[in-house]
Amino acid sequence: MENFETLINSREFTNLVNQITNSYGVAYNDDIKNDVRQACAIAAWEAYQKYDPAKVGNNFWGYAYLRMRTYAKREIHEQKNIVHIPLNRTREDYSYEKVNHSYEDLSWEDGHSKPFESETNNVALGIDIEAALSILDEETRYIFEVHSELRKGNSDKSDFNTIAEELGIPVSIVRKRFNTAKEQIASFLR
Repeated sequence: MENFETLINSREFTNLVNQITNSYGVAYNDDIKNDVRQACAIAAWEAYQKYDPAKVGNNFWGYAYLRMRTYAKREIHEQKNIVHIPLNRTREDYSYEKVNHSYEDLSWEDGHSKPFESETNNVALGIDIEAALSILDEETRYIFEVHSELRKGNSDKSDFNTIAEELGIPVSIVRKRFNTAKEQIASFLR
């Protein structure tokens, strides 16, 4: 069997990484794709250490593929969510409650207090995600919420290809609307 460095630099590894990133709809995003490639390399390394051709046969990439896909899914899930919810906590049988925050006035070293919202301290207290989402049109909000996994779509998938099929519009439009929605929400929350 070849050494690990040769395996990672092989065309088979690159093809598998491209296949995985395409299946999860992140092939267009170079930052996430590089992170997925690293996650796949770690998975391949673990598979390489445990691989025994006498027990499993001579198809190393077939042996390593499932592990690579699992690591890639975890990496993509962590990268694409605005608020990270652990993968094992995203099942439907969990219920999530709205978290309310309260803030106390800031106190300076000399003892006087200063309110959060002032000319020199522009921290907004009332960050309301629901209000931010309400600035989006209905279809763009659907795209944003489903892809961010804030709600379920018509199918249980949240990739751009599936959303585009559901809405009957091109994938490029779905991707553009998602990125525009992120910018609009970020501007609203500033």
